[in-house]
Amino acid sequence: MKTSGILKIKCPECQAEYSIPENKKPAKAVSLKCKKCGHRIPLSQKPSISEPSTAKQSETVQAETNESETIHLICAKCNRKYRFPPSKIPRGVTSVKCKICNHQMAVGHLLPDASSKNRETCKKCGYQRTLKDDRLYSRESCPKCGLLYSKGKLFEAKKGMNANPDSHITDSVLDTDVLEPSASQRSPSMLKPVLIGMVLLLAAAGGYLFFFSSKTGFENTIGMKFVYIPPGTFIMGSPPDETGREPDETPHRVTITKGFYIQATETTQAQWRRLSGYKVSTDGEPCENCPVVNLTFKHVQNFIDRLNRREGGGGYRLPTEAEWEYACRSGTGAAFSFGRNPELIEEYAWYAENSDSRTHKVAQKKPNPAGLYDMHGNAAEMCLDWYGPYPDENVIDPAGPSKGDARVLRGGSWFDRPENIRSGSRSSMKPGYKSVRVGFRLVAERPPG
Repeated sequence: MKTSGILKIKCPECQAEYSIPENKKPAKAVSLKCKKCGHRIPLSQKPSISEPSTAKQSETVQAETNESETIHLICAKCNRKYRFPPSKIPRGVTSVKCKICNHQMAVGHLLPDASSKNRETCKKCGYQRTLKDDRLYSRESCPKCGLLYSKGKLFEAKKGMNANPDSHITDSVLDTDVLEPSASQRSPSMLKPVLIGMVLLLAAAGGYLFFFSSKTGFENTIGMKFVYIPPGTFIMGSPPDETGREPDETPHRVTITKGFYIQATETTQAQWRRLSGYKVSTDGEPCENCPVVNLTFKHVQNFIDRLNRREGGGGYRLPTEAEWEYACRSGTGAAFSFGRNPELIEEYAWYAENSDSRTHKVAQKKPNPAGLYDMHGNAAEMCLDWYGPYPDENVIDPAGPSKGDARVLRGGSWFDRPENIRSGSRSSMKPGYKSVRVGFRLVAERPPG
C-alpha cells in the first residue's frame, strides 16, 4: 500500500462512508468504530485506496486494535452500565458481578467466538450476538441499544432507558477481583432454580435496592431493638421446583405500601419478664437472652397491649404474614435469605441438626440482609393472620382471611429440618395452643413517643 494513499471504508449498518489517510491508520488495527451508529467496521474487507485529493476529506474515525475492543454491558437489575476489554475476563467465566446490586451479568455471548452458528440479531439495532448454550441468565440486554432479551426472545426496552448506552457508560472498567464464575458455572444442576428465581426477582418491580433506606431503627424502654423496613413490592410464596415446597406457597405479587419497624430479634425471656413481671416455663434451663416461648396467642396480645400503654404509642403488634416474609427475604428471591446454598444454613440458623433440641440465645447466628436475626429457625414466630390459602392475583397490604381456626406461624424452629425453615415455608397453630417451639417478634408502625 502506498503510504500517501487514502483508505475508504463503509459502515454496513448505517452506510456512512469514511476516508482515512493510510499513514494515520494504526498498524495492528483490525476494526474501526463508526461515529454515527457505534458499529465496529471490520478491516478484513478489501478497502479501496485512492491517491490524496484536494477536496475536503470525510471525517475520520478512531481505530482500535483487537486488544482494546470494548464490551458494553447493562445490568438488567439496576441499569448500571459498564465497559471493559475481553482480556479482563478470566477464561471460562460467563458472567460478571454488578458492583452496585451484585447481579450476575451474562457475558458469554459477548466473548470472541470462532463459530458463527446459533446467532441472534437484535430486532431494534441489528446487533448480532452468539448464543453459545443455555448457561446464560434468563434476562440480559443488547449491549448496543439496551433492549432486553429473555432466553433469546425480545423484550420491550425499559421505560426511561437511553437507547444509546454509550452516552452514559462510565470510563471505569470492572475490576478483576469482582469477576467470578456464576452460580450456574459452580453447580450446573442448580441452573433451573437460579433461572426461575431470577425471573421472579426481576418481576418484582425491577429489584429491591429500596432496602437501603435513610431511616434508622430504635430501641424501646425494655431493650427491644427495631429495624426499619421501607415499603415495596415482592413475590410472596415459592417457585414450583423449590426443594421442600408445599402446595400452600402459591407465588403471587404483594405490595407493601407503608414502611414499618420490625424487631431485630425474637422477643427474649428477659424482655418478657421486664414488662410482665413473671417468667414463662420453657421446659428447660432459664436463659434470659433466649426467645420466650410456650405462650398462647392471647398471652402475646396481652403483652402487646401492656407494651403500647407503657411506651405511649408506637402501634406495637404482631406482623402480618406478608410483612414477615417481606422482611425475611429483604430483597432476596431464593429459598433462604442467604441464598440457595444448603451448606450456609449452619451460619444462619438453629435447626434440627445443630440445635441440641432446644432454643438458643438470639443473635448468635448471622443476620439477613436487613439486619434481622433468627428469621430461620430457633423459635417459630406468630403472625397476625388467620391461616388460609394464598390469592391467585396481585394484592396490596394483605391481612389474610377474615376468620379461621389457626394463626400463621413462620420461620420454623429448632425442631425443624431445612425445608421447613425456608423464607416461604408456612405452618399454623390454634390460638389456644402453646408450644416450646413457638415464640414471636413484634412490629411497630412508628417509633414510640
